[in-house]
Amino acid sequence: MRPGADRGAGRRRSGGQAEEARGATDPVVTPIDTALVVSWSPPAAFAGPAVTGYVAAIANVASPCVSTGPTSCISTGLKNGKSYMVRVWAINSVGTGIQVRTHATPTTVQDCLYIGP
Repeated sequence: MRPGADRGAGRRRSGGQAEEARGATDPVVTPIDTALVVSWSPPAAFAGPAVTGYVAAIANVASPCVSTGPTSCISTGLKNGKSYMVRVWAINSVGTGIQVRTHATPTTVQDCLYIGP
């Protein structure tokens, strides 16, 4: 998402009905060996119904991003060196908000050799 783009504004429909939640914010993806660990921040407060959950997905991957907490998940079985699009949506009683997205690439974690004194 480009900086400053609308991440879900908690707009009102005609007639004053509340709309979907704002989008989750600031997704952070930590690449590890054949996996991506995704975390995000709750959306900013707005006048609509409260956020009741999130959906996180890795594009073109059949397996889900498995929850590791209220605002995090992990997707395993990915190919190292391949770029994946990560998407996160906030959900409230009205529906699913606007997605936020980023890209990340799993990478092989190299062993470190410590040479101490």
